[in-house]
Amino acid sequence: MQIQGWEILNDGTLGGQLKGITLPINTTIAPRATTEIRYTANFDAVLTRSLTFEPITLGTPPDDAEVTIELLPSPTGNNNEWDYQVIVTGSGSITNGTSAGTIRLDNNGDILDITGAGFEITLTDGTTIDFTVPTIGEKPNFVGTAASGTETYTMAGKFTAFSSSTEVFDSRGTAHILTTTFTKVDEHTWHWVTVSEDGSGVGNGSLTFRDDGTLASMSGGPIVFNPSGAAPMSINPVFSSITHYDGETSIVWAQNGYEMGYLDSFKIDSAGTIIGVFTNGLTKDIAQIAIATFNNPAGLEKVGETMFIKSNNSGEPAFHTSGVGGSGRVTPGTLEMSNVDLSQEFTDMIVTQRGFQANSRIITTSDEMLQELVNLKR
Repeated sequence: MQIQGWEILNDGTLGGQLKGITLPINTTIAPRATTEIRYTANFDAVLTRSLTFEPITLGTPPDDAEVTIELLPSPTGNNNEWDYQVIVTGSGSITNGTSAGTIRLDNNGDILDITGAGFEITLTDGTTIDFTVPTIGEKPNFVGTAASGTETYTMAGKFTAFSSSTEVFDSRGTAHILTTTFTKVDEHTWHWVTVSEDGSGVGNGSLTFRDDGTLASMSGGPIVFNPSGAAPMSINPVFSSITHYDGETSIVWAQNGYEMGYLDSFKIDSAGTIIGVFTNGLTKDIAQIAIATFNNPAGLEKVGETMFIKSNNSGEPAFHTSGVGGSGRVTPGTLEMSNVDLSQEFTDMIVTQRGFQANSRIITTSDEMLQELVNLKR
């Protein structure tokens, strides 16, 4: 016998025809391309914007030198501007060029303006390394090249920013990684830039906060890129749940895309809905179990231990969903008591116990007989 019910259509309504419920093992959920990313975060309000350079070591001992870049806030008060000074310690010195100047960054952390024309460092063994200043429009990295041309050194600038990576899906269900970097611009403003894993997708904008730490306005978007072999993607970033309080910076995200999924298992809820569980983590309502009521349930004809069919006395069945029209409710994960004859189960348990006791007696008797044989031999 097959459970009867209605198919649940894609719009969530029940199919009109009552029929046997089937769950095809090849049922799938088609992939869905991501169209929205929601960010929930707090940006540390007391975080100050800063730029730092990791020190580097030139040459090998004993003819080695450490190079650092010291930064001081600009006297203009611009949060994106610093005065810099190159400092060399150890077995080397600056022998040519300009070792001081001013660096100014844009909201993306790229060089907007810089003074100075580069410098040369000479080690005690005579090795010279020429450093060039960062290029406008690029990251604040000082790059040095040895005169021999065989070695290069990079002092990479790191500015106050943090990044979060998000997995999104294209129209074929292929996953891609988007990385969003947030950079503090001033007391109330942060800039954001999003790029795809291959650098082809770009989105950027700004977030402005009120004095009370709530979001006042946001700009930028959408995030647009063209994944290979799939439809072009346009993703709307939503920042409405971001705050600007004194506290640790943290961020979580949620996106609305997913890969294709296969039916992996199913479950039944108290409403009698059969819910499919798919390999991509999604669930889908597949069918609704029907419950029949009769004008005279006592008139049903018994055809098995727990099976009944309609009769002239019972009347025709009326089909309802769980708990509707006087029907009972579905209780998933339980065994109906009418399926078990308690007296028979207790009888079987007693028979099993007596059988175990009898077997134990046989073993005991056999042991005693063997012991007696051993004694006779002695």
